[in-house]
Amino acid sequence: MKSKIVVFIVSFWTIYLLIDKGECAKLKCICSKTYCPENHVNFTCETDGNCFSQIKIDEYTEEIRKIYGCLPKEPSGPLSIFHCQRGVRKLEEENSVSCCYDRDFCNEDLKPTLRPMQERPSPALAPKTSIVVIALAISVSVCFLVFIAVILWWCCRQANYETYRQIKIKGRHIVSHQQTVHQLFNESGGSDFGLPKLIQRTIAREVQMTKLIGTGQFSRVYEALWRNDKVAVRLYQSRDEFVWLQECGFYENMQRHNNILAFIASDRLGAPSETELYLITEYCPHGSLFEYLRSQHSLTKKDMLRCSSSIASGLTYLHTQVTGTYRRGAIAHRNLTSKGIYVKKGGVCAIGHFALALKSTSEFTEKDAEKSPKQPTKRYFAPELLDRSLVPGNCAHSGLLKADVYSLGLVLWEIAFTTESEGIQEPSQLPYQDMVSSNPSIEELRKVVCVDQKRPPILNRWYRDEVMKRTSRVIEECWHESPDARLTALRVQKTLTKVEELLTDESSIQVV
Repeated sequence: MKSKIVVFIVSFWTIYLLIDKGECAKLKCICSKTYCPENHVNFTCETDGNCFSQIKIDEYTEEIRKIYGCLPKEPSGPLSIFHCQRGVRKLEEENSVSCCYDRDFCNEDLKPTLRPMQERPSPALAPKTSIVVIALAISVSVCFLVFIAVILWWCCRQANYETYRQIKIKGRHIVSHQQTVHQLFNESGGSDFGLPKLIQRTIAREVQMTKLIGTGQFSRVYEALWRNDKVAVRLYQSRDEFVWLQECGFYENMQRHNNILAFIASDRLGAPSETELYLITEYCPHGSLFEYLRSQHSLTKKDMLRCSSSIASGLTYLHTQVTGTYRRGAIAHRNLTSKGIYVKKGGVCAIGHFALALKSTSEFTEKDAEKSPKQPTKRYFAPELLDRSLVPGNCAHSGLLKADVYSLGLVLWEIAFTTESEGIQEPSQLPYQDMVSSNPSIEELRKVVCVDQKRPPILNRWYRDEVMKRTSRVIEECWHESPDARLTALRVQKTLTKVEELLTDESSIQVV
């Protein structure tokens, strides 16, 4: 009897322990291929949890798929997404799961259902609505940006119009406040530049005068600093505003040229009764050609040709009609002298002093000439101006261009006279210095130039030097008595360039 009781107790605890360890019989379920274990038999799986049946709509094909499988008692791993409470889950729109555990293969009879189609929004309608909204938003944004662009363009156009209107009325030219002189002169390639960029800003307050370097009839010239670069500042008084406006007016619609004194800005400063008028240009370290020739520099033939051809290049630019953006007619300088030409670094010259410059579109009359307070330098007057054979009027402009060539011949003679030849260098002289007084009158010059038909001397030793001989021939053709027999500025430039090439060839032969 005691042995039976012991066997019963041992059997009871053995069964209890086996059940507690989960080694009792497990629930069998039907499983789909995706959710079956690797060692399955006839698509069957075992679990101590639930059997499930899932129905869902494929997101690509929109077909309804039904899936079977086992759920563990504690959801984990890839099956944890099917966390299932006992009973039927709440219906979903595109995915519904039903679970059971009452018998083996119970999930075969489960029928999970989706929300009825009429309660779900039409999948074809939603994309169309979103596309319309997106297209409408893009259209509104583009229209807004176009509107802003048009407003900005109109404001800039108005600002530019106002700037140019002030330039035309007041003659004000001011460069961008971010530009240095070096940047201003190197905005574009080549020797030609556009006009300076203009802003409504006073430049006169930025300039620092360092020293006085010259005094003229109407102005004082200072060496000055602007943004740590040297510039030349010509100061006019308010009573000489006409001369200042004439000088500023020359630069309107003008391109920059390496042989034209580069303009930087012009401005007014001071009270109306004591206004100072500023004309700011590039700084030429050697000063005017007049001062350069009278300095201690030893002028070689190479220096002479470089200086002479650059002056002819500048005059050619003035005498040439320009078409295109900066369209203008030919310009007569009317006051070409060695004091109005400046020597830059490297011995290259630039023409300045444009208060008397006359464009071909302007009419040259005696009344306008007498009205101007600034008069040309009489020493450089052509014969037709001295004897008044050049009749003022619409046809006089071409005659003024030929008168410029006569003045060019006198300037070239000044350079050649100071040039060293055969080891001799003459001291610098003004044209007709030994023939007229220091401040000659029109009558005095008319007698020498027109009646006696004298010209500055051509030295005999020049004829023994091929370079000096050709240069003197150019000079003589420039100051010819007949205006029609004179060379054009372009022909002078080309001839001097050929002479310069000849000098280069001679130097290379000597070196060999």
